[in-house]
Amino acid sequence: MRWKTFLTTSAYTVVTLFLAVGALLFFIPKYFVLERFFADSKIFVLAKGVKEGASDLVYIRGRVFYQGQAVGNFTELNFYLLPLPGAQWLCPRGQARASLKPLEGAIRLEFNRFGCTVYAQSVEGNLDLKENTIFGKLTIKNLRAKGNYPPIEEIVLNFKGKTFEGIIKTKGITLKGRGKIEFNLWRLENATIEATFAGSGLKITVEGKLFNPRVVVR
Repeated sequence: MRWKTFLTTSAYTVVTLFLAVGALLFFIPKYFVLERFFADSKIFVLAKGVKEGASDLVYIRGRVFYQGQAVGNFTELNFYLLPLPGAQWLCPRGQARASLKPLEGAIRLEFNRFGCTVYAQSVEGNLDLKENTIFGKLTIKNLRAKGNYPPIEEIVLNFKGKTFEGIIKTKGITLKGRGKIEFNLWRLENATIEATFAGSGLKITVEGKLFNPRVVVR
């Protein structure tokens, strides 16, 4: 199903793009540093223009690809250093922002009607990512399914450190569940997930690598 692809591509790409902010620190020119970082992360940013300032770098009107697959589009993809290092992804269908919270040792991700990916109509919520924990709430609307499957109407996830609870709504069915995540913010490729959602005689189990999980529907 396409929502598994969302975890595999879009989620990983958004987080990795925002982590790239750190690559801007103390490096000049910033463009070549970021491009190398993207290449190492299997991300390709195709833009109509790039503007580099003393404390920021802005990609203008383009698309983002991960492992050769289109992930989303943007009017601006902005990486900046002041007042604190951060990044912003803007498109006509909303925005996402990442910023460092140095006193808390965290990265704050904010999604405001974010519909810039090819996988969902919108993403809403705030997440605080620390080295080994996630806190916050995320709501995904109309997550598109592959083939003839209808979109998943809504996914709501509440993260509480290393555990989370949530609901999935699709075709008039509501599934409730919970799970746990094991990860290191700086080694996301090794992150794992284990979760179960159930309701109306249907059960979905998600386990394995966070960005390439095994999904079983019973």
